[in-house]
Amino acid sequence: MKVGRLDRRGVMAIEYALILPVFLAMIFGIIEISRLIWYQVSLQQATAVAARCGALAATNCTTDALIATKAASGAPGIKFPAAAFTVTHETCGVRVAASFSFSFATGILGLPAKTLTANYCHPKTY
Repeated sequence: MKVGRLDRRGVMAIEYALILPVFLAMIFGIIEISRLIWYQVSLQQATAVAARCGALAATNCTTDALIATKAASGAPGIKFPAAAFTVTHETCGVRVAASFSFSFATGILGLPAKTLTANYCHPKTY
């Protein structure tokens, strides 16, 4: 062993241990924010589809309950409960509003649940 040279064994393991939690938090954060945006866009799409169906008085959207059911099944890739949707008939037409409590899948980050809301009003055409 030469005098004057520092022993650097194990430095990489320490650096890895310091960087890994930050890196994983960033990765899981990106995934969770992406899920949140996906749910919000799907909720908005479901309200728009259901309001249009109700405004056009389609055969499967003749009552408010059927319109809410259409909204619950109208979200691309996500199953929302029909109780999350409310249907009203206003001067603008048929309004479908939604409220859904989104829970983050990774509890590691300590993010609280967020309430997502969406509404859409489609003019009646009949």
